[in-house]
Amino acid sequence: MRRGAKPGKAKVKARLPVARKAAKKEASGRRELEKRLAEALQREAEALRQLQTSHCERAETLDQQTATSEILRVISSSPTDSQPVFDAIVGSATHLCNGLNAAAFLYDGELLHNVALSDASPEAREEIARHFPQRPNPEFAVGRVVLKGAIVHSADVRNDPSLGEGARRTLQFRGIRALI
Repeated sequence: MRRGAKPGKAKVKARLPVARKAAKKEASGRRELEKRLAEALQREAEALRQLQTSHCERAETLDQQTATSEILRVISSSPTDSQPVFDAIVGSATHLCNGLNAAAFLYDGELLHNVALSDASPEAREEIARHFPQRPNPEFAVGRVVLKGAIVHSADVRNDPSLGEGARRTLQFRGIRALI
């Protein structure tokens, strides 16, 4: 045996890797996946919106049931005195409508009487007392409710031509911009 150099390996010329082009099939498959992902995200967003709406509706229903329960409790604890009941009604109305205040009126078949006000200053109470009792008057929203037997809504009492000047002044004095 001869000692010497080991036989060398044959040198192979290095070849550049073959550039691979994305096949149309792969590109269309990727677009299809992106489309399906976008649709799934839309479905998830819609489901989340529905869940939030459902939660809000349940909370609103619970608020209404709580208010009804509170008014019934007041009725049972004050069988001969209606004032606490009227006060509970305006308090619940203020809360349920996210309002600043509320008023309750009683129609005796001839005159409207203010029977409760929530969160009213002494000045506001005096202003209301100047106008009530009164016959149902279409210039006052509560008068229109009695005369029409329908809900009255004014989005901006300052620019509501159906309200009389006295009603507008009274509402603005109380800081009311909208009413229902």
